[in-house]
Amino acid sequence: FADVYSMIWLAQMYESGAGVPVDQAKATEWIRLGAQQQDAAGYGTLARYHYGVALYQGLGVAVDVQAARHWLERAAAEGWSDAAEYLRVHGLQATP
Repeated sequence: FADVYSMIWLAQMYESGAGVPVDQAKATEWIRLGAQQQDAAGYGTLARYHYGVALYQGLGVAVDVQAARHWLERAAAEGWSDAAEYLRVHGLQATP
């Protein structure tokens, strides 16, 4: 059992420095862990979107456009409209 909501919350704390030193790498690591989970509430989908963005922008990790596309496409397929929009805006949609 994994509490994805708490993983996202920890990521936000490290990103903003709320009660902990700012550490983008730790923030992204918590998002990655959340992205790998399945949860009934849909927080895993939210984490997959944010992890894809982090990979695309190099937030706490090396830029990896291929991996970013994978996570963003997965979030979009799960109904996260922001992920579909991010793919469209950044020209990351798979070509037919």
